[in-house]
Amino acid sequence: MAKASLYLKCKKCGKEFCHEKYFSNSKERNSYEEWARNVIDLCPDCYKAESREKMREENKKVGLILNASVVPGINLQNGEILMYLWFSGDTETHKEEIKSLGYHWDECKNADRYYSLSLKREMCWGLPEWQVSWGPKGPRT
Repeated sequence: MAKASLYLKCKKCGKEFCHEKYFSNSKERNSYEEWARNVIDLCPDCYKAESREKMREENKKVGLILNASVVPGINLQNGEILMYLWFSGDTETHKEEIKSLGYHWDECKNADRYYSLSLKREMCWGLPEWQVSWGPKGPRT
């Protein structure tokens, strides 16, 4: 096993940082080191800050989105179905409004995640109960 340890200088804040990665052989390591010296120019802190800012800009372009996902299946006793509601997009700008509606920041729940084996946690603004029941006469929360 070969280890690449590169000592680089951040172009944004000027801080020196160490970038490490393991490889199965030295040929891969040497190739990666050459690539990394030309491409990695931000320290982890500056990279996170820049990524967050890009995400904020993208979310502002999209706007605020209310998502709905129905879990397949109907309760045969009362005709209700299970529905998940959550906000995405530019939630940061509308944070207080979303909180006033009873939503809170937590793990996303939707029909895809309900049946998924994925362990990756996505975060979003959802209802505390995570479900809204729809019966024959309309929504009930």
